[in-house]
Amino acid sequence: MGAHIQEYRPSDALHPYVQRFWMGRFDAPHAHGLALRVVPNGFLEFILHLTDHHCDLHGSAGWGPSPDHTLIGVQSETYEVRFTRAVEVFAIRLKPAGFCTLFGVPVGELLNTHEDLVAVLGARFRAFADRLRDAPDAPARIQAAEQYLLQAVGRRDLAYVNRAAELIRASGGTLRVADVADRVYISTRQLERAFKTTIGLSPKQYMRIARLNRVQKLLREGRHRGLADVAYQAGYADQSHFTRDFKLLVGEPPVRFLNEQDAQVEVTGDPRVDS
Repeated sequence: MGAHIQEYRPSDALHPYVQRFWMGRFDAPHAHGLALRVVPNGFLEFILHLTDHHCDLHGSAGWGPSPDHTLIGVQSETYEVRFTRAVEVFAIRLKPAGFCTLFGVPVGELLNTHEDLVAVLGARFRAFADRLRDAPDAPARIQAAEQYLLQAVGRRDLAYVNRAAELIRASGGTLRVADVADRVYISTRQLERAFKTTIGLSPKQYMRIARLNRVQKLLREGRHRGLADVAYQAGYADQSHFTRDFKLLVGEPPVRFLNEQDAQVEVTGDPRVDS
């Protein structure tokens, strides 16, 4: 197994902003290293390296090591991460509107990018990251992260975009855009503009990502009777539509991709982690 990820649920106070904390260890099991393809999940990731070894990401200048403190923006397509040495990280997965609310940075500006978190959030973040790296274990790191994030709560109100994104994720991307707009009491056009400004994606694009994540969950948990059943449970009109949508975002058929990922990645959750 090349990668092990342990997930932890945030406190109730941070739940509107943070989807998960997680710890990851990534080993390069052979001379060719480890390459993982990451499917869009609709969130932003704070990746804080706990050792001097980093992963490699592809940018405008080609492949290169990620910053000590890396911000992965919302992604609209699958991307690759490479490891040539053992890498350990602590990460914070933030909801898009939650990130915008906490830090005042429009997520749309970070679409399909990775950035140096210190350049985005400033020296105060570096001081927090240094404390977190020195913490002895996962509970201590989570406590430090909660304290840091809770200081920003209450500065701004959560926008209706956050409620709309929550509805989309909870439905697995099966709601109509008009129904989401109705539930947050705005027009469809307002919702589309707000998503583009705040998240960088249209509501329909975000729904496609939410549906894809629902598909991955069904496949990994084995709660289905074949791909046709997965397509039905995920709200697709038919199996061919499901396979076409998956290949569009991921680049290969679902079973092949999941088999490859399951051979390399093990994900475990805190007993308190919800779905």
